[in-house]
Amino acid sequence: MFNESVQYLRSSTDPVKTILIGGLLLILSPLLLPVFTVTGYILEVIRRTSSGNDEPPAFEAWVDTTVDGAKASVIVFVYLVLPALILTIAAAIAAVSVLSASSLPPRLATLSGVVGFGVVVLVGLFGVVIALAGMYISPAAIAHYADTGRIRDGFAIRTLWPALVDRTYAMGWLTAAALIIAGGIVSGLVGAIPVAGFIAAAFVSFYAVVAAYYVIGHTWADVRPETTMQDGHTPTEQPAV
Repeated sequence: MFNESVQYLRSSTDPVKTILIGGLLLILSPLLLPVFTVTGYILEVIRRTSSGNDEPPAFEAWVDTTVDGAKASVIVFVYLVLPALILTIAAAIAAVSVLSASSLPPRLATLSGVVGFGVVVLVGLFGVVIALAGMYISPAAIAHYADTGRIRDGFAIRTLWPALVDRTYAMGWLTAAALIIAGGIVSGLVGAIPVAGFIAAAFVSFYAVVAAYYVIGHTWADVRPETTMQDGHTPTEQPAV
């Protein structure tokens, strides 16, 4: 599937246009809105590939795509960004406590320093675990949202659990991660070129992310919860309004 994912965007009706638009949106990502548009595009990639359609989508229906991406970004924020912010603040507080230990009496300073250092290490380890968990769960959460259109379904861990512990999902996730890492390495290399490198890196990053979610889409087709229907809602729930 690795080779197929790398060739995925090339099979579109106008691959150059799609890659150019995607790269330009990533360049404009500090404006935030373009990030939502790219995320919406990724959702469409997941929907198509998970239903057996390997034709890459085009950038169309811009408003709907952007709104869809903005909703999915809530899931990404909770799984990836929010924990990182909380742990950064916790680590900063622990570090300050270590540094401030020098103002205490010698015995207390030593004890405070040891305790503070231990807290920093524990926070760091906890942060690594949480980060890895978020990175592992988020693709499945986004794929589930792509199926149902409901943000809350991205946090339905009980429903997602059978997929998360499935070897097929683990292998698909590892393949997608390898694509992201490879794209990051290439982006870093071309990004070293002044100005032009930064621009080229954005196109490489877009290509790599789309390839990765091509893999996630196909993987999701094999592991999605049985209660998830292809028409966008589960049998026991009504479509979101």
